[in-house]
Amino acid sequence: MGKRVNRIMNIMIVFLLFIITILSIEVLKIKKDKTYVPSFMSYIPLTVLSDSMFPLFQEGDVIIVKKINYHDLKENDIITYKDEEKLITHRIVKKIKLMQEGEKRVDVYEEGKGEDAFITKGDANAYPDGYFIPIQDVVGKYCFRLKGR
Repeated sequence: MGKRVNRIMNIMIVFLLFIITILSIEVLKIKKDKTYVPSFMSYIPLTVLSDSMFPLFQEGDVIIVKKINYHDLKENDIITYKDEEKLITHRIVKKIKLMQEGEKRVDVYEEGKGEDAFITKGDANAYPDGYFIPIQDVVGKYCFRLKGR
């Protein structure tokens, strides 16, 4: 019986060390790159910090976002994207091609032959966001929410 308990304890210690190592690596990645978003099997849990998507979800809810290929995204999909050092989750209102690489201005609605991008809008907002979302800024697509408050 004593050997069995020792074996179970050893397995538990190895498992805990493995988890601690993985978490340490994630913390180091976050410290190195402020825009790094940790995930588990392509799923990312995020806390909602505003009511811009009310009534679908609201401040305090937890949403689950899944990393996907941007080619699978279409109008009306809800995406999470990087905006400098923060993440925003809004609905795609239009999928476009930018006039020039890296252009983020929304006052030029002409479609070009450049990279793919999105125009987004929060459901509770009156107007679309004031910039384009280049495909490389897309973190993932909204899957579901866990009610917060």
